[in-house]
Amino acid sequence: MPRLAYRLFFRRDFPSWLRCVDQGATTIWERWNSLLPDGTVSGTGMNSRNHYAFGAVAEFLFSCAAGLTPLSPGFTRAKIAPLPDRRLGRLDLRYRSAAGDYAVRWIIRGDGTFALSVTVPSGCTAEIWLPGTEGQVKAVGAGIHRFRYRPSEDFCRICFPDTPLDEIGEMPRAVEILRRYTPAFAGMAESGGPETGSITLSDLSGMTYIPHDPDALRTALTELYALRSPPETDGFPPGIPTAKPLPPGKRRVSNQTRRKPHAVLPRHSV
Repeated sequence: MPRLAYRLFFRRDFPSWLRCVDQGATTIWERWNSLLPDGTVSGTGMNSRNHYAFGAVAEFLFSCAAGLTPLSPGFTRAKIAPLPDRRLGRLDLRYRSAAGDYAVRWIIRGDGTFALSVTVPSGCTAEIWLPGTEGQVKAVGAGIHRFRYRPSEDFCRICFPDTPLDEIGEMPRAVEILRRYTPAFAGMAESGGPETGSITLSDLSGMTYIPHDPDALRTALTELYALRSPPETDGFPPGIPTAKPLPPGKRRVSNQTRRKPHAVLPRHSV
């Protein structure tokens, strides 16, 4: 599910949030297609352009991407269990809770290592669940806690058993592997059809009615699961730039606020 959520997060076509941003949105719309491609308002009913309906994308960033959730009222105890993804590459999040400011920063490095920094405010405690370590948890108090390690899971891997064919169709290297061993499945990946596009790599072995050599398919899957791609650590991934320029005279509204200085906290490294 996290991979699917990240895929939706980075989409630019319908349905997606970035499509709205590309059309000049500064608020969350009630519908992803509140504006049509030509810029006119959709005739669909209940079509507010300032509505919470899909605003839970922020909840995903805080509680899943950063992994920050409360374990007690007011965040006096918190759980930090990040779900990193190479398409994001790095994250820098700060949350002002009733108990003080939490910060979560992580980065996937090209050498395969993962770095995580967590700030816990004074008087608070936290459980830090280290991603890619098969459930390793660190109980910590107030301070800045840093970790850098090589996870058991390869965060630079790009193909998984639950990867759908329409996503494979967007990866030239993956399509070439399928074309080499199982041309019929390569054609399905490239077709872009909604029916075939939802089929996952793990489904292929059961599709005996599609002409293919089972041994060749196993070889193809082995090569697909070995594919890696460097993490995106310099801003938005290719094809996901910041919002497109707006027409002259228009500007986006910034919600940034000036923060108060923070107390000096002890530092810890692992």
